[in-house]
Amino acid sequence: MFDPEKFDSLPDSALVPITAFRPLAGIAPSTAWRRTSLEPDFPKPVRLGNRCTRFRVGDIRAFLAGQKSVPAAPVATNRERLAKATHG
Repeated sequence: MFDPEKFDSLPDSALVPITAFRPLAGIAPSTAWRRTSLEPDFPKPVRLGNRCTRFRVGDIRAFLAGQKSVPAAPVATNRERLAKATHG
């Protein structure tokens, strides 16, 4: 089980499960999997076996550091998307 309080003490070469993204970045595992294939800057998974995949702590740290320096883009609400779709 991943303990987010011990994350800072882990070496960059340590491997953590995908569930580490939720407490560290607020990203659900399903979102993290999707982003691994869509975003070139997102940490890449390290496959250890058929059902065992982990992520390097150093890659996660670099990703989180990059996220803090980039302002978050505003997210449109469903109401805004619907208004845009129907009114052009």
